[in-house]
Amino acid sequence: MFATLFHNVRHGRARAQSLVELALVLGVVLLILFGLLDAIQIVMIKTTLQHAVEAGANQAALIGGEDTTPNGRVTDITKLVLDSGVLTRDGASAITVTCAAPCRRYSAITVAVRYTDRVFVPIGPFGSFALTASATRASEQDVVVAGVATPTSVATSTPTAAPTATPTATPVPINITASSSGPSNASPRTPVAYTFSVNNTTTGQTANNVVLTLTLPAGVTLVNAGGATVSGQTLTWMVGALPANTTRSYVVQVSKASAGVVRLFADATTTSPETTTLDNDTYVTTRFI
Repeated sequence: MFATLFHNVRHGRARAQSLVELALVLGVVLLILFGLLDAIQIVMIKTTLQHAVEAGANQAALIGGEDTTPNGRVTDITKLVLDSGVLTRDGASAITVTCAAPCRRYSAITVAVRYTDRVFVPIGPFGSFALTASATRASEQDVVVAGVATPTSVATSTPTAAPTATPTATPVPINITASSSGPSNASPRTPVAYTFSVNNTTTGQTANNVVLTLTLPAGVTLVNAGGATVSGQTLTWMVGALPANTTRSYVVQVSKASAGVVRLFADATTTSPETTTLDNDTYVTTRFI
């Protein structure tokens, strides 16, 4: 009887020891899995932040100013990219736009975002994080006031007795617009076609050196560039001279491996003077379900 009792006690201790060892190993495994999950969250958010500041910096360079009003186009486009991210939201971000005063053509304009949020699985003191991203572009014109660029300087000449020079003709400002179209819904892993267009709406004036640029967000794979020059996630069409009342359209195909919302941003530029640049950019949104 004593032998049986001793055997049962020793067997019970072995089972308890096994349970303790299992709990320790399981705890370590869960800690590693949760840590990987938090790391993936941070990497994805950091990628979206970089795309957001790049889109905002491109817009700031186009309008030639900081445009820091709450509903300004720089802030608005940056927030749109954040909202299109799988794990990001504009409510957790602080956006700043800076340009050395006075903000002139070729001045450096920097768009920065500070993003604060909580991790999926808090581990010890690591419960929240703060990420930053910034992008800098050179302004393409002086600060825009009511859609008209402010001249950089006005040269004043001292009157002389020399004959008056024949004045040169002042170029008539033109207006180019960008537009886009695509499906509102699509299936993952299926090529989706989008059309991006640039139009010279001016009568009798040709727009010179027109360029159309498309930026693909993270997670989007290019299938057909539609004749564009590809550099990373950026597609560029060198349209060149665009006659009056003429439109050039380009079709691209992209795909997305997983479900989510995708916004494709494009903007058009020209070296000809413009009446306004506020309609030079466009975007199209598709939900992959």
